[in-house]
Amino acid sequence: GHTGFTGTSCWADKDRNLIIVLLTNRVYPTRENTKIINFRPSLHDAIVKIIDEK
Repeated sequence: GHTGFTGTSCWADKDRNLIIVLLTNRVYPTRENTKIINFRPSLHDAIVKIIDEK
């Protein structure tokens, strides 16, 4: 996977044939604001869980 400073991320799982792309545009990002850092893995985990349940 890859993450960007403004919140973007791209993650690929070859075994699941899955690509997740999150495009965001945080205004005035700072290192102290960690909300997106916690959100990205939660989103990826939720998507994988939904895919695995099918």
